Amino acid sequence: MNPELEKEWASMRRRMVKHLADKSSDLSSVSTVISSELYTDPERFKAEQQLLRTSPQFVALSQQLSEPGDTLLLDHTGPSIMVVRTASGELKAFLNRCPHRGAQLVSEPCNNKNFTCPYHAWRFDLEGALLKRPMGEAFDDNNSENHLTAVPVGEYGGLIFAICSPGEGSVDVKALLGSIAGLLKNMELERAALVCSEALAVDANWKLSMDANCEPYHVPVVHPQTISHMVIPYVYLQDSYGKHHRYSSPSRTFKDFPSIDEHDWPESNYSAVHFIYPNTVLTMTGDPKSLLNISSFYPGKSIGQSLALNRTYTPFGENGEKHTALAKMAHEYVMNVLRTEDFPMAKQVWDNFYALDQPARLQFGRNEHFLQNYHRDIAADINMPIDKS
Repeated sequence: MNPELEKEWASMRRRMVKHLADKSSDLSSVSTVISSELYTDPERFKAEQQLLRTSPQFVALSQQLSEPGDTLLLDHTGPSIMVVRTASGELKAFLNRCPHRGAQLVSEPCNNKNFTCPYHAWRFDLEGALLKRPMGEAFDDNNSENHLTAVPVGEYGGLIFAICSPGEGSVDVKALLGSIAGLLKNMELERAALVCSEALAVDANWKLSMDANCEPYHVPVVHPQTISHMVIPYVYLQDSYGKHHRYSSPSRTFKDFPSIDEHDWPESNYSAVHFIYPNTVLTMTGDPKSLLNISSFYPGKSIGQSLALNRTYTPFGENGEKHTALAKMAHEYVMNVLRTEDFPMAKQVWDNFYALDQPARLQFGRNEHFLQNYHRDIAADINMPIDKS
């Protein structure tokens, strides 16, 4: 583990042990009362869809685009986007659309020396320029209309972000991350290797799908036979980094730490859940081995549909056979929890909200730090504050 991350984890463990000794927890300064319209208002939903189209979003970790020609798709928010590693090692991103007649150039992750349209065989290089087209003499030579349409993309600390709308320039990922950039850089995400990737359709508003991954308050009740036995309930660390946030709960192994000298605490690895604005949750777990899970949440075509894209990685270059096998097992475990526990609860809540004749008042407690902050930030960015729901 990175030495700076080790120091961070040591500090976090001390905070957790103090809470255990004091029978306390981190709490924000106020609780928040909201309306169920936060999830059910069609105008709010349209504004959120537009926000996600025009905001930088997490695409992948750098290892997923490690070689020239490696190409990934981001097609869950508006137009399909393809992100490619060029021959020079830079990243480029384009609308996944041929300028001739609009066909998609790529249908799945791939590695290509160039892009050839499956409709009429127009061919483009990795920089987006037209290389060749059949019967070129039939077309006017208008260069501005022949190249692929660029979209902004950027990379920092192993994290790749793009905007799902046409535009020149790049995404300044370090500036976007702000004060959480150093913490994420210490996770050495550029060394993380993808093991599994899976998408789940959820019959609930996209923010309800995300909510379940943004607070541990529900764990003892919703996950009594799964996650609950791993962590001590109702003890949290809560930290904010601008629009990004982190929480962590002590594992059951911490229960005797208050009565043990710190030098005798067993070794363990950094473990925390991080919210990366506006729709991604990055979870690092540490026992018995470090594993990394990144989930992104997207609105569906209707207000009561969403998609959760869940990816599991082996971090810190620890991609040996045994560690990879452990990561695969962990991925299946997490997917089962989502399918059978978290997302059925999200659907149940959605069905309750959607059936109401009048909006209901809801509460985010001082222990539901992520929820208060990310809902407030999204609402402010679409100019529909939550206190006006």
